[in-house]
Amino acid sequence: MDKRSARILVSCTVDPLEEGPCRLWEVTAWGLPPFDYTRHYTIEAQTDDNAAKEGLRRFEEEMENLRYASPEG
Repeated sequence: MDKRSARILVSCTVDPLEEGPCRLWEVTAWGLPPFDYTRHYTIEAQTDDNAAKEGLRRFEEEMENLRYASPEG
């Protein structure tokens, strides 16, 4: 399937890095082909759910940018 017509399917894990009212989390996101990349994000959020949502959003945004990047770079 061509990247331009493929859905971006992604999963993630969330690990706490720092305690506090607004905690730091490490979000590891990975996609399925043709977006089979792994990304690590450090995200400040109140809950692990919020951190996961932000990590998924960032991954999707990165893959959208790759989808439309020219092959020449």
